[in-house]
Amino acid sequence: MYRFKRKIVGLLAVIMAVTAIPATVFAQYDLSKNTYIDVKKTPSGKTGENITINMVFTNNTGNDLKDVAVRFDRDIPEQEYRATEDAEETTTYTGSVFPFEISSNTFDNKKLGDVKSGSSKTFSLTARIRRDVSEGYYLVPVEVVTDAKKKDDGAHASYEKVNIWITKSSATTSSGANEGTISFELGEGQNTPFGTYPEVMNYNMNVRNSSNLTAFDVNVRMGVNQDSTKFPFDINDGNYTKHFDRIGGGETISIPYSMMIRKDVYSGYYPITFNIEYRDSSDGDIQKSEETFFVKVQNKEKEEATKEFNINDRTKARIVVDGFETIPEKVFAGEEFELILHMKNASESVPATNILFNLESEKVTDSAVFTTDEGSSSVVVNSLGAGQTTDVKVKLRAGAWVDQRTYGLTINEKFDSPEYKMQKKK
Repeated sequence: MYRFKRKIVGLLAVIMAVTAIPATVFAQYDLSKNTYIDVKKTPSGKTGENITINMVFTNNTGNDLKDVAVRFDRDIPEQEYRATEDAEETTTYTGSVFPFEISSNTFDNKKLGDVKSGSSKTFSLTARIRRDVSEGYYLVPVEVVTDAKKKDDGAHASYEKVNIWITKSSATTSSGANEGTISFELGEGQNTPFGTYPEVMNYNMNVRNSSNLTAFDVNVRMGVNQDSTKFPFDINDGNYTKHFDRIGGGETISIPYSMMIRKDVYSGYYPITFNIEYRDSSDGDIQKSEETFFVKVQNKEKEEATKEFNINDRTKARIVVDGFETIPEKVFAGEEFELILHMKNASESVPATNILFNLESEKVTDSAVFTTDEGSSSVVVNSLGAGQTTDVKVKLRAGAWVDQRTYGLTINEKFDSPEYKMQKKK
């Protein structure tokens, strides 16, 4: 009986000691004692909310470091746990308090990659502050490791500390209300934009920050594509990025666009991809999000390309453009480039021979946009079997006087099929 009572008293004593510690205001740590980590401005946060600790990692060791990672040190929370789990055993407990809620990924590595001698990298760690801690300064323990390949491995390099300031929230936020993850919603509260060729399509896109956190240094970048089946607009600008200094939590902004519908695009709905880059604090790391917004265009119908051939068409080869690319990828006015056309015989059974491809450039003020230094823009292919693909390569030069936008090339084809000799324009 005596032993049972002693265990209860001992357990109560430890619990009292542990729960009393948060009332203590801890001294600040001298960051110059750290080997690698520095913090330019002491982070502050409120109980029950997320805090982002922005840090600078500097390698002054004289040697390059491979696969560097930084993580919260689990030693202090482990001491707290052991002190309350087994009160009868003698445990070494520093009295420090780990001020963050612990989840399955709290102690995961924040990978910095290779850091050369004398160089620095900025990074951040984010965590949710415990609701039971008192106001004051807290020391956050971090561990630096090298050769980190996975989320929880690495060779120990240094134990270091940073200071944070915690205040009590005026009202405790509900669980999950603020998880430190910024997200965006596109097109809320608006109809799908609609346009008809050849009109210019003017529309606005609503962007809402659906989190409770402010997003800083926001770039909303439209993803363009040279394939008209994936992107219905002419690519007239070199950069379709819209910048905003900040978008508050729950705030909606409206971004205007003015886009020219492509001549060769089919009617239908098109998903437009937007890559959004932002920071979760004014000097935090860049975060990325990918979202989709739909538009609807009216032009030619797909039946024009997919309708069945008449009885005579079944004995003709069908040569189509299966794709293209340019070398270099970006074409500059006045410079030469190589155009590679992927030409395919789409017929399932009919071959083609003696194929002559002739490229005809779009003209502006009666002058061809694309010319060839060799004087000829024709290419001959001896044969192309049913279902086969061949590459047609032509060196062209863009006029030095042209404006920056998309220009067209017409491909005229002349070839022999078993029963027909025909000319076809693409």
